[in-house]
Amino acid sequence: MFKFISFFFEKNKLKKIKNKINKKYKEAIQFQRLGKIREYSQTMNEIANLEDEYERLQNSWHKFSRMGGEWSSVSWS
Repeated sequence: MFKFISFFFEKNKLKKIKNKINKKYKEAIQFQRLGKIREYSQTMNEIANLEDEYERLQNSWHKFSRMGGEWSSVSWS
């Protein structure tokens, strides 16, 4: 049961990271339009780091679900 709860919160983490990535992309576009290349490259670097973290969390989520996950034995009724 604890694994289910922890992975439920990890799913929220995935959403938060995805929202941060989308926000950073919008910022990067504005920096690029304004010709602020240094800020643009820093923001793109932050995006790459966030995407790596997102992928790592997503892989751990899929790894858990492929193992049958603890919630497969939970009665939902």
